[in-house]
Amino acid sequence: MRELGYNIIRAILQLGHLPFWQLTGVVFGLAAVIVCVIFSIPFMEVPCQEEEVYYETVTETEPYTEQVPVVSTEMVSRSRVIFDEVRLMVPSGIQVSFTIDKPGATLDVEFDNPFPGGFYLYSASSHIIHEQLGNSGAFEISLPPGDYRCKFVESSQWGEEAYLSLVMKWTEEVETTSYREVEHYRDITTQVEKVRTVTVMKEATMWQRIFGTTCKSE
Repeated sequence: MRELGYNIIRAILQLGHLPFWQLTGVVFGLAAVIVCVIFSIPFMEVPCQEEEVYYETVTETEPYTEQVPVVSTEMVSRSRVIFDEVRLMVPSGIQVSFTIDKPGATLDVEFDNPFPGGFYLYSASSHIIHEQLGNSGAFEISLPPGDYRCKFVESSQWGEEAYLSLVMKWTEEVETTSYREVEHYRDITTQVEKVRTVTVMKEATMWQRIFGTTCKSE
């Protein structure tokens, strides 16, 4: 700027040697140059509207399901085959020893023989608990836990095939696990891109103010 001022002063000192019409043109030219220089200097601030990208945290609630175990108890029927065979009848009969090891158990008995005979149930001390005569029969008897013995005999003839079935039955409490769906909710946070308009101050020249280019993107 200082050098420009010196050049302008030299030019003015030399103007006295020029004709009037040339002097007039030079003066107008110098004035135009000075105005252009002044108008090109950013000496003011103007507000401008700009778009700004920012991120906002958004919380959303989403449902999800979970398998929840449900434990319950129920009574279940059980059975165990003690004896289930067809054998040839002998003078001593068919004898089976067994143990009742479940509380509240019952014994299902079924027997069949071509000739008359009898079924006898004994305790561990050899006392008769139950007896049933005939060539066939079926019954159920409740027995407390303990050791037992039964005998299936024929009274008239031996060597024939005879069938005997002993089945212990009881019920017991067992735990069962089932599953049910339970709906829950959880918060999910995400970053969402958004745009907003902000006001910023920008330095501007007179030319930019005149032509309206101050706030245009560079």
